[in-house]
Amino acid sequence: MRKRIGATLCVLLALVALTFAAVLPASAADTQYVIAVYFYDASGKMIEEFYGMALPIKHGLEYAQDTLDELAAHAAFFGAASTEVRLLADVPTALSVPAGTTTTLNLNGFTLSTADDTAPLTVAEGGALTVTDTSADKSGSIAYTGSAAVPAIDNHGKLTVETANVTTASSAALISNNGETARIAIAGGNFDTNGAGNFANADGAYIAVSGGIFTEEVLDEYCAAGYEPLTIETGKYSVQPSSYDDRFGEALTVVGRHGILPCRRGLRHRQPGL
Repeated sequence: MRKRIGATLCVLLALVALTFAAVLPASAADTQYVIAVYFYDASGKMIEEFYGMALPIKHGLEYAQDTLDELAAHAAFFGAASTEVRLLADVPTALSVPAGTTTTLNLNGFTLSTADDTAPLTVAEGGALTVTDTSADKSGSIAYTGSAAVPAIDNHGKLTVETANVTTASSAALISNNGETARIAIAGGNFDTNGAGNFANADGAYIAVSGGIFTEEVLDEYCAAGYEPLTIETGKYSVQPSSYDDRFGEALTVVGRHGILPCRRGLRHRQPGL
């Protein structure tokens, strides 16, 4: 009986490995790999890791999206509490986080880009993504380099940007936020709009900016609760903590990010879901 269970487990693990089309490398820095996928338990301890091959490059890039498509299923298989998709090379193709998937995209100093009529990064409704960059110089980027009217990031789910360099050559807004359940929280990064606007925000969608450097002013309506627009210099804008409340015409100390907190030009209720 034990032999049968052991054999069954071996078969299941082999199927997982085949689905990921991955082999474990001698080094995570090996240039033959496009992405690494890490599975963590609730304490943050790594359970499993897989690496996506980039030779030939076409297959490696296709694998990158396949990994995202099946990430939730594999996380459940391993009993993972969280997952991380880490770039190990530049990825010149679009990636989309599907519904039902919650993960972190670690740019790791590399670039995710497109030049066709597709946004480099899309988060589907029901999907949740945190974008970060653990490289020493925080040089990882999301870039749209084409001329079509598409954003660099097209969000329909829940998106958190901790740090990233987001740029576009398009005439469309840099980041699109669509759907009544769409939520974006930006805590850091650099955002170059090419003069096309920071955000295109649909009715019912919410954006909360508490950090980052933008080439266009962050409007009051996009400030996180307790923050107001900040002009650093011409062509360089951000947000800063707000301590002014128009209800009383006096300075107040903002504690946390809850309740009714103002932006610069008046009251703004805390946005639900953020």
